[in-house]
Amino acid sequence: MIGAGAAGLAAASRLADAGLSVRILEARDRVGGRIYSLHEPRLPVAIELGAEFVQGTPAVTLDLAREAGLLLYELNGGAWRMANGRMQRASTARHGHNALFEALATRRLAADCSLAEFAQCVQTPDNDRALYWINAYDAADPSEISARALVRQHRAEAANHEDHIFRLPLGYGGVLAGLHAALANDAVVCHAIVASVAWTPGQVDVTLVDGRTFSAERIVVAVPLPVLQHDIAFDPPLDEKQRAMRLLRMGSVIKVAAVFDEPFWWTRDQASMGWLETGSPAFQVWWTTYPVIAPVLVGWCGGPAAAELARLSDEEIESCAVRNLVSLFGRRAERRLVGVHVHNWQADPFAGGAYSYVGVGGLRAQRALAQPVADTLFFAGEATEFTGHHATVHGAIATGYRAAAEVLAARGTRGAAASVVRHTPSG
Repeated sequence: MIGAGAAGLAAASRLADAGLSVRILEARDRVGGRIYSLHEPRLPVAIELGAEFVQGTPAVTLDLAREAGLLLYELNGGAWRMANGRMQRASTARHGHNALFEALATRRLAADCSLAEFAQCVQTPDNDRALYWINAYDAADPSEISARALVRQHRAEAANHEDHIFRLPLGYGGVLAGLHAALANDAVVCHAIVASVAWTPGQVDVTLVDGRTFSAERIVVAVPLPVLQHDIAFDPPLDEKQRAMRLLRMGSVIKVAAVFDEPFWWTRDQASMGWLETGSPAFQVWWTTYPVIAPVLVGWCGGPAAAELARLSDEEIESCAVRNLVSLFGRRAERRLVGVHVHNWQADPFAGGAYSYVGVGGLRAQRALAQPVADTLFFAGEATEFTGHHATVHGAIATGYRAAAEVLAARGTRGAAASVVRHTPSG
């Protein structure tokens, strides 16, 4: 397997449970992929520089959290926004009660188009807010994201009750702990950057950039979209996969966690503040950990603005974030600041962005990307989720389970003798 993120670990755990010998090649020095939890002893919550929220009530995530004994709490803080230099209460509506999205859901499109194109044809009072949320929440360019795919996504979100959002105070990484624990101690090989995959039906040979090689009967590829598209050479090449990937996009996100000596914003008027929309392209949203009280504000920059900001160094991004906080809260934000954590997902060589979205005309691209090749190559990861749950952890986990089922079906067994993974050291 390639990739020890949520999808890779999910697939590996199912295959290991079925009695197969599993080896995961992971480029990083840790498991988790785009789940990246940090722990500071003085804080009551984990700092999440990657995935942070459990959207709705996805069984795959909740089951793993329950098995790990993890608590979740619902985010029920109020929404605020900056308007004319002042903080004002704002609607918490994102997709469900937005007039533009409602129009999109009820109109039959003769042909796919971008959300920006649709907004030009359908004028509603919510157009600007809808485009703002597509930038910030979906980390997408409104001029590129597929309108038809958004309809499918919003229906999936409604069915999953995603108007309710939860957080894991001990960190999202705990959700994956049970999956990791199901594997043999030596199952995950870290610092294993894959350069190429040579394959014929029933045989796969993987070469790392350092020259090490691994061989197996079958492989599950569970890496982010840009890594699959640009960084791993397949021989023979996967032309149909490349065509599918050209119809998908990777969302840009920069995430900042600012830690203070106290939650200075916790005043009578703003005690229950959960979200603050800034109106700024630099960081569109800051959020708190409410109802848990912690001296942490999380800044989010998504979409094309993040692609621009990503050109800066982490130090420059930190300075930009602090300036943004000062513009919102005054100099007290700078005085009470004790630390800043930055993760630039575009500059992360093993991610290339935060999560995927569908480009115009790409409604079937995710399904095409997910299809196995010759019962030998199998694909998982949020970019292969084709029912509207891409860009989520629960979607990624589900694709891992799906890929594992495909491997077992290809073997014609529900759980039998282990397949052998052979390793040849470099040199």
